[in-house]
Amino acid sequence: MKGGAWRCHLCKESAYFTDRVGSEAGCVGSVTPATPAPAPVPVPRTPVPTPTPASNCGIQADKSTCWDAGFFDYATRESCHAACEGGFFDYATRESCRNACEVNGECRTWALMKGGAWRCHLCKASAYFTDRAGSEAGCVGSVTPATPAPARTPSPVPTPTGPLIDTSCHRRGVDTSCWDLGFEDGVMSAGACQVACQMMDNCREWTLNGERCHLCGHDATFRSGSVQTSGTRFCGASKTAAARASEMVSVLRTRVESFCSYGYLSGNDLSETKAVLQGLALGMRLSGNKVAVATVAQALRQAMQGKECRPQKCGPESSLRDLVATFVLALSPNDASAYGAVLSGKRLTLYQKHRVNIVDNGFLDDVSLDTMDKFYSELPSGLMQKGVLGGADFTTITVGDAYLCKGFHLDSFASFSARGFNLFHLQVGRSTEQAFPGDGGIVLDEDLAMTVVHHETSHQFDRVLPTLGMRAWFDELRGLSAGDDLNWLRSQVGATYFQGAPQEIIASQMGNLYLADSFKTLSLALLRHRGGRATPLGWFLVMCDLASDKTNSVPMYRSVGGGASGVSARSDVAATR
Repeated sequence: MKGGAWRCHLCKESAYFTDRVGSEAGCVGSVTPATPAPAPVPVPRTPVPTPTPASNCGIQADKSTCWDAGFFDYATRESCHAACEGGFFDYATRESCRNACEVNGECRTWALMKGGAWRCHLCKASAYFTDRAGSEAGCVGSVTPATPAPARTPSPVPTPTGPLIDTSCHRRGVDTSCWDLGFEDGVMSAGACQVACQMMDNCREWTLNGERCHLCGHDATFRSGSVQTSGTRFCGASKTAAARASEMVSVLRTRVESFCSYGYLSGNDLSETKAVLQGLALGMRLSGNKVAVATVAQALRQAMQGKECRPQKCGPESSLRDLVATFVLALSPNDASAYGAVLSGKRLTLYQKHRVNIVDNGFLDDVSLDTMDKFYSELPSGLMQKGVLGGADFTTITVGDAYLCKGFHLDSFASFSARGFNLFHLQVGRSTEQAFPGDGGIVLDEDLAMTVVHHETSHQFDRVLPTLGMRAWFDELRGLSAGDDLNWLRSQVGATYFQGAPQEIIASQMGNLYLADSFKTLSLALLRHRGGRATPLGWFLVMCDLASDKTNSVPMYRSVGGGASGVSARSDVAATR
């Protein structure tokens, strides 16, 4: 079932099916055909290919409304089918793996194998188990006990480490009203804000106002506030930023090594470690002083070297590995030995080639990562350097919903990288979206996951406009386009929306249309021009100038395979000004 979590429904018999665009259904074995559901009123939609059903499947459409044999979220087509017929599937959680075993009539034991894709194994009998750090296994129902595997020596439990943040001087409900050293949004705790202050030798006071950390360089005036927490740089004796960072090294390294070995940390150690990492990164970025925290990054890099460091289960610990890796990148963004220690596979390739750091809890599959690699390889260097990176050493692309479980939401990565954005929980090749408004028969069924990548990437191009002296032209076109939907190339969104959300103008028109197929975009602009509207052609020329960096060679894109692949081939077109 199409949705944010891609829910898998398992049904005990052939079922009624309803129309839900983008979803799929299938069957295993031979079943008695179900009575057909009443014929629905046809709804125009993009056809979605469905798997060839087994003989005598009795499937009336391609979407099931039955789940009497169970369901689980974060499924793929393969995992949903495998859960119905047995076997194994990737990108599993403990819950989806156990649930898949429970709803399968023959499954008796399950195992969640630690790895980049978290593979779930389903077994028809009680099985031998081998030692694999971080993996889990279990059984359902009544089974004949298997011959036990040879006894192994249990791994020692790590000794709890002491606190790194002293909260004795935190003043709740008090605000300093001072941020002369800077501020940062998305700060997760007062402790993180305090550590940021400690990493700046000229910092005296700090305040966490909601999720905004204010850093102050003098003794401030205090006032009451309902959501603020403030404090001094240190609760005890003052010390330099370098000395403060050095005293954290052994504790942080012990915690990360423990996490990499066991896949978890105790609640207090986990939350404090995250806060310290965010505070160290924020203080370093605002002060420009990497030397003070270099020893911490070196220690954590060594702790992660050659290890997957994935959590045992989905929850607050899910993001720790990615927080540590991004912290190491922030300290040594161009050091191959550093990023080679904390990244691997196609995520390492994306960072090496494009300085794109993927934070996705291992969610994105090889097809999605390869397609993103092709896209960023074809993106003009001006848009990449001035837009996506925007002067930063790297950008962080998150898939926040890949961490969404048990009420946990992904921590903010804003402190670790000056540039970044979030993507939806989508894989390339699973669903499409009609990109164009449809007038003149100009249409394109574009892959939905890459549409989101194009759109969110194009949000970064807003910062390129002033570097090319294009802000006045942009504002003039925005004014000329008011009040008429057809003045906008993506007219299905509407003039009212664009006037109220100008930050969506480039993202929606360049991301959803130009980067998918520039030639279809030009055809649409010329069609509107022949109908008496010049502004759509003006918007097309804005995108040409952005893509070309105002040169006479304009990068244009043509969709490959009708858009469903998510790949667009670039060709550079000569322009005369």
